[in-house]
Amino acid sequence: PVPEIFVARTPSMIVRAGTDKIALQVFEHHNDPTSGVLLELGFDSACENVHAEGLSPLAGLRHYFLGNDPALWRSNARSFGAVRLKGVWSETDVVLREGEQGFEYDFLLAAGADPELIRVRCRGIEGIELASDGALLLHTAQGILHQPKPRAFQLSSGDLREVECGFRLLDGSSFGFSIAGRDLGQP
Repeated sequence: PVPEIFVARTPSMIVRAGTDKIALQVFEHHNDPTSGVLLELGFDSACENVHAEGLSPLAGLRHYFLGNDPALWRSNARSFGAVRLKGVWSETDVVLREGEQGFEYDFLLAAGADPELIRVRCRGIEGIELASDGALLLHTAQGILHQPKPRAFQLSSGDLREVECGFRLLDGSSFGFSIAGRDLGQP
C-alpha cells in the first residue's frame, strides 16, 4: 500500500491521502470514529512517480507516539495547510486542503493538459448520481455525501476567468469532469 502523506481531522471526518487515492472516514456522529463510513477516491490511471509537497506551513511540530512499536512513532512532524500532489496525471496536479465548506480538492491543469485523463473511482459507495444543480451525490450506507458543482478558472493575461465546468459520470462508481470554453494554451 502507498503510505499516507497527508492526514487531516475535522469533527465530521478523517482524511488520509496517498499519492494514488484519498480515503475519507466520514463520521455519523461528530468526533466518533467508530461511527460512519469509509470511502476511497482513487486516482484511476495515475502516474507512478507522483511527488508530494507541503504548502502553507503551520506553526509548531506534532508528535505521534501510538502503539508499542517505536519504529512506528513519529516526532517533530511538520504540519501544512495544504498538500500538492505533483504529476498525478500528465501535466495535472492535485491540491488537498481545508476550505470554507470543509475538505476540498483542486485539480491544476498545465497548458495543454487533457481533463479527460482525470478519473476518480469511488469505493465504499452504494451509488453515484448527478443532481439537477450539477452537484455530485455519493450514496453511502450512512446517507449522501454531497459535492457541490465544481468551479473552474483559467489564468489568462495574469487574470483568472471562470470557465464552464461540470462533473461527468463515467460509470457506476467513477467520475471525471467536462470543461467548456477553455483555452488549451493556458493553465
